[in-house]
Amino acid sequence: MEGNYFVDAHTHFVSFGLHLERPDLSKTKSLKEAINLLKKEVGKRGIIIGEDWDESRWEEKRFPAKEELDREFPDVPVIMRR
Repeated sequence: MEGNYFVDAHTHFVSFGLHLERPDLSKTKSLKEAINLLKKEVGKRGIIIGEDWDESRWEEKRFPAKEELDREFPDVPVIMRR
């Protein structure tokens, strides 16, 4: 750049950093697989937040139901960010 610089005024550094700390659900092929990945996080932090799931790639082809998550994680809040 020969001494020149630029300013990127629209970045999401904090969001990106948080994303790296959370379970990546993007390659899961089923809701069960996603839940199993999330279960590995139990006890590591108070709230479990999974990132980048896509029901169109899952065998079930549907969103997870609240009842399923409550059953699998009765004592831990779980957030699944699509």
